Amino acid sequence: EWVYLYNVPFTVCEGAKKAGALLTAGYVAIALPGVNGGYTSTKDETGKVIQRALIPELQHFATPERSVNICFDYEDRPVQIQSMNAAIGGLNFLFVEAG
Repeated sequence: EWVYLYNVPFTVCEGAKKAGALLTAGYVAIALPGVNGGYTSTKDETGKVIQRALIPELQHFATPERSVNICFDYEDRPVQIQSMNAAIGGLNFLFVEAG
């Protein structure tokens, strides 16, 4: 609760072990099960994504003036890099949109 009340910056990362390592080092961290785990998608009848929203656990922390770091795994394959960059961009957009 103090992270929310005092607008403490935090890092969104991929996986519980990385979040645990950050917490041990004194940083606030929130673990996601994967790069696309920070938001939900609503699709139309054709399967096209029409809306994305932060998951409630992240929406709670999307407050004005809070610094949010996104730290996902290192990738060296171009297809994985493209996918990861799209996920980071989407998550960033939703945080900015939420305030």
